[in-house]
Amino acid sequence: MSADTIPAFVEIDVCLEPEYDHRPDDHFEDADTLHWVRNQLARGNEWAWTSVSVQAVAYSGAVGVSGKVAIGTAFRGGCSYLNEQDFKTGGYYEDLVAEAVRELRAELELVLAEGIASAALLDSWASDDNRSVSYWQREKARNKVYHGEQAQALLEEWPA
Repeated sequence: MSADTIPAFVEIDVCLEPEYDHRPDDHFEDADTLHWVRNQLARGNEWAWTSVSVQAVAYSGAVGVSGKVAIGTAFRGGCSYLNEQDFKTGGYYEDLVAEAVRELRAELELVLAEGIASAALLDSWASDDNRSVSYWQREKARNKVYHGEQAQALLEEWPA
């Protein structure tokens, strides 16, 4: 996925976590590569053996200023790179961005659906004059309606 097809309201974040589920020995048979990974780890290169997640974050309003509406995440474990630039040019980065953006769009559609359902619920509560519904239940529903409206606005801006 190229950067020009990612909506302007989406921010892409790369997150690293130490790789504990897999050992480098299980992935590399070449002694030189295994030595390089161990040497880089000893020198503090967290990219040498890591798990990487790429997040696509949708904001309402200016990116990073207003609230997050939804997040899509893609993950890859057992990664070994020289640095972040090496990761971003290695091929998997673009695949993970595309997956995270697809997940984000699906999440926005889910938030919109929950907002629509909550609006209908609020309408039914209003017409029934249902006093058994607590203030917090109503607030939770109103919050979902608000986020659904935010998601709808972002989905309308999404390029075709």
